[in-house]
Amino acid sequence: MIKYSFQDSDVILELDTTDAEDSVAHEFTGDQKLVDAIKEVLYRSFGMFGMFGHTLDTDSPAIDVNHALMHSEQTGFFKAELLEGADILDNWQSPEFPEGAVS
Repeated sequence: MIKYSFQDSDVILELDTTDAEDSVAHEFTGDQKLVDAIKEVLYRSFGMFGMFGHTLDTDSPAIDVNHALMHSEQTGFFKAELLEGADILDNWQSPEFPEGAVS
């Protein structure tokens, strides 16, 4: 399980996975207006991207969600904090790309 909180709110995001590369449903709880605003930023606007520039969707892999959330403060809209699952994310290994490859 990977779990995030959002600063100054009761919103929690849970990703029910033990593998950072799994595509899993993003389960939000908390104030619905805040949840909707966070989803708007993550999925539809403001240039939130996962690893290697991947766009996000409601079932994006955990590693992509983590990358976007750990850089979310730069948007000025919200700040996320990892509450649970650091071990899962820390065990992720970036794929090796051939020299000159574009991901």
